[in-house]
Amino acid sequence: MTRRALLLWALLIAVSSAGLYQLKYAVQAREAEYAALAQALREEREALHVAAAEWAYLNRPERLRALVGRHLDLSPLAAAQIVDLRDLPAPPTETAEAAPGAGPRP
Repeated sequence: MTRRALLLWALLIAVSSAGLYQLKYAVQAREAEYAALAQALREEREALHVAAAEWAYLNRPERLRALVGRHLDLSPLAAAQIVDLRDLPAPPTETAEAAPGAGPRP
């Protein structure tokens, strides 16, 4: 009986040792995966901070004002250009059928 018990204990110890061995390396693999993901997350956060800083730099009012002056032909709004909504002409009414030969409106 003691021989069977000893053999059973030896078998249990061997199985638990093999299980712990596999568990140890599975945990190490998960820790390495976690470290890689954490590093990727840090890099993405840093890239977002850089992008936000670049966006703020490119959207400076003085830079945009210079670009508008260089590339767009805009002038300040004159007081005579401001009208009340009631002063605007009524929009044209659309007919049920388009005139022959008339293409689609742009």
